[in-house]
Amino acid sequence: MTAPSPSPADTNEFWSRAQERLTEASGLLARVRRVSAARLAVVLVALALALGAGEVGFWSGWWVVVPCAFFVWLAFVHERLLNRARGVHHIAQLYHRAALRVDRDTEGEPGSPGTPAAAIRRGGTPAHRNTVDEDHRLADRRHRISELADSHLGDHLDLFGSGGLFERLADWRTDTGGETLAEWLLQPAAPEGLAARQAAIRELASRIEIQETLAATGCLEPWPNTRSSVVLDWLGSDGGAGDGTDGSASAEEEPATAPPTRRPEMLFGALAVLLSAAMLGGLLRWMMAGEASFFLAAVSLSAAWGLWLRSQVREEEAVLRLMESEIAGIRQIAILVASEGFESPFLAELRERLTRADAALRKLERLQVRLAARRNLLFAPVAAMLFWGTHHRWAIDRWRRRYRGEAREWVRAAGEFDALLALAQYCVERPGHVFPEFDDIPGLEARGLGHPLIPEARLQRNDVRLGRGDADVLIVTGSNMSGKSTLLRTIGVNFVLARMGAPTAATTFRLGPLALGASIAVHDSLQDGVSRFLAELLALKAVLNTGSGEEPLLFLLDEVLQGTNSDDRRAAAAALLRELGRRSAVGVMTTHDLSLTELAHQLPGRVRNMHFTERVVDGAMEFDYQLRDGVLARGNALDLMRILNLPAPEGEVGEFTSLPAPGSGREH
Repeated sequence: MTAPSPSPADTNEFWSRAQERLTEASGLLARVRRVSAARLAVVLVALALALGAGEVGFWSGWWVVVPCAFFVWLAFVHERLLNRARGVHHIAQLYHRAALRVDRDTEGEPGSPGTPAAAIRRGGTPAHRNTVDEDHRLADRRHRISELADSHLGDHLDLFGSGGLFERLADWRTDTGGETLAEWLLQPAAPEGLAARQAAIRELASRIEIQETLAATGCLEPWPNTRSSVVLDWLGSDGGAGDGTDGSASAEEEPATAPPTRRPEMLFGALAVLLSAAMLGGLLRWMMAGEASFFLAAVSLSAAWGLWLRSQVREEEAVLRLMESEIAGIRQIAILVASEGFESPFLAELRERLTRADAALRKLERLQVRLAARRNLLFAPVAAMLFWGTHHRWAIDRWRRRYRGEAREWVRAAGEFDALLALAQYCVERPGHVFPEFDDIPGLEARGLGHPLIPEARLQRNDVRLGRGDADVLIVTGSNMSGKSTLLRTIGVNFVLARMGAPTAATTFRLGPLALGASIAVHDSLQDGVSRFLAELLALKAVLNTGSGEEPLLFLLDEVLQGTNSDDRRAAAAALLRELGRRSAVGVMTTHDLSLTELAHQLPGRVRNMHFTERVVDGAMEFDYQLRDGVLARGNALDLMRILNLPAPEGEVGEFTSLPAPGSGREH
């Protein structure tokens, strides 16, 4: 008996919130334009008063001072309103993306007729239309993180890539957050740590104002060139940027590595001060006595030394520009976490780890802004005389030596908080999903289990029980396109969600200590010289290796050993199941080879046969994707061949005469 399907969040609520924020942003922008007009009017009035007062002989400095003061006040008002408009626009983007995701979860389409989405997509505001390019940039970031997270399990369960689970798990703000989320997908957490994650996700999901606060800072903006690895590598380098270190230096090693870099810095700093003083003295002598030779000599020496240092300053500046948005995102997370009071132990721990991050990162940002000031055309000559870039590069090096150990911890803590926020947003958007329960009984029990990436309008749910007093192994047969592979991915993806602390697409989900191994998407390789059958054997080897640890194995095998004959397949499958039984493994095996179903008789109580099938409605083939007991009675391969006018042997003809319509319940 399949449990009722839980529903996703109400998409209209997210569209309404997005529209409200866009309307508010438009109102603020209108006020910004009025303030801009007022500033122009103040300038014109000031000029008119000054000129008129001069002509009538009633000149006073107040005719300039008062309008200038009013102009400065209007400038502050203008900047404050503009920042508010940007923040509200960012919040609108937060709800806009959430509404699109919920629409896809519900109907499979981004927006449905009759919702506020229709009005927004018909035009909306200029602020909304800007989100299209930003969504593309956000997709670029997800794709890049996906490439970094290449793995055996990710390939078989479609965890990454376009339309994968990683893409669905809401927005993450920093690269370290995206990488942490990918790491949690691939490396299951220990059961004792999952309760802490679940409590943190629940608390963040109940406090949507935290999402809005971060979004308003612009932290959600996509920056496709950001690399969190650049931050860690830069923190690990001992001097200058790009020195080839891998960021593996530890905080305990700092006292040993820091002194050699400080002594040359002090000597170079003294030399820079002397050259700056010489240039300034020479300039004064030239201006007062007309003697330029000393100034020109000092400039020549300074230019020669500056050219030698310029490459180091430029390299440092380039690395800082790459880190700019990542550092800003980590700092905004640190500010938010430090200002909040959390009840869950995990969030309280993150707050403690980020206590000193705000002040230190704010200092680094100030140094970066000052370093960039040397590129200002008006300030550049003065900056050159003062060796502005060199002094600030050394100041940044001092910051790195002082904070490198702590800063690595800040990066990790901010990434964990960012990943928790993404999972909390997913929880908000799928309120019908449930957090799994964990115990010490090996096996899995799920009711109303569905794939979280299939829209609810087309999703069919099943109950699955492995071990826990039932059969350890399910051998699933079924006609083509009936849902066998999707069942495996459904179990696997929900297992991944459960072991990362996220809610699962089920009405109940109980899980014991298990390690997941899967062989679903198996491909040959001409370049590597690997045949389809060898690729499957290697995948099976990887699955068995997964189950060689402390936790029993949960295996998911699709079309097992289809690259060999029936006799060998049956004998090999029986040996494989006996070995898996010896290891106390549980799992699901799908096949088109009905002879494998005899294993249920050879291994009674341990193996259970189940199947999917199709039905005929008005001559058309339809699938209900319901898992049933027993063995498939009749396949549909020959009937499909006849429908497509392919050669097929004569014999019994099926009742259907057409294929199912695209999208009419197909699981993908």
